Amino acid sequence: MDLLLRAQALFPVLKALKDDLHRHPELSGREVRTTALLKQKLSALPVELVDLGVPTGTAALLRGGRPGPLVALRADIDAIVQDTPERGTVVSERPGVMHACGHDFHTAGLYGAAVLLSELQDTLPGGVIFLFQPSKETTGGARLLLDHGLWARFPEKPRWIFGVHNRPQLPAGTIAVTPGPLMAEKSNFTITLHGRTGHGALPIGAWTSSSPPPPLSRASSRWSAATPTPPTAWCAPCAPSTPARRRTLPPTF
Repeated sequence: MDLLLRAQALFPVLKALKDDLHRHPELSGREVRTTALLKQKLSALPVELVDLGVPTGTAALLRGGRPGPLVALRADIDAIVQDTPERGTVVSERPGVMHACGHDFHTAGLYGAAVLLSELQDTLPGGVIFLFQPSKETTGGARLLLDHGLWARFPEKPRWIFGVHNRPQLPAGTIAVTPGPLMAEKSNFTITLHGRTGHGALPIGAWTSSSPPPPLSRASSRWSAATPTPPTAWCAPCAPSTPARRRTLPPTF
């Protein structure tokens, strides 16, 4: 079988699934409809549905007809809180919630992989776990599955786990890879900035710690594209009306 040609033939089915998910996005831990839809579609394939022990998310095991290693393919299924206007006919029907990070695409792609590999079951070496992970955006989904004994639910722990994330900056049809782990964790962190406070519309007032904010007339006189040496910074809210000009900031700003 030519997998590429078969994948191209599946495009209408996968796009319909992607569009459905895009219209009905669900936040982390609330992917109830998404989970039910995936279980319904996976149940039509020669795979074993696996209970993950958590309310949302699902997985399926495909046993190949030949000996070989067990591998896992993973996709995230949750949406994010965002309300950006969308163009076209495929838009979110849930105000304030969107698949703005492409997880609808990831989910549809993993389902497509399940369809393709299921058609090769008799000659497939080893087995494949299709893991549809919930709650990626809140950073707790993977840990939740592990804490509920994820790998104990399968014949063995997979030798490799493969994931994919869309990258619109790359040309269509291009895949970027790197040796070793990549995008294997999402973490939240806090940074603290120490310095003199200033107004976002007039940050020059925080220029030094020993002098008071300069009068507006002095601040305005510092707008110049010709001022030499110090680095420049471009800030749309505090930019002058002439786009060609940039505010010159001191190195210690």
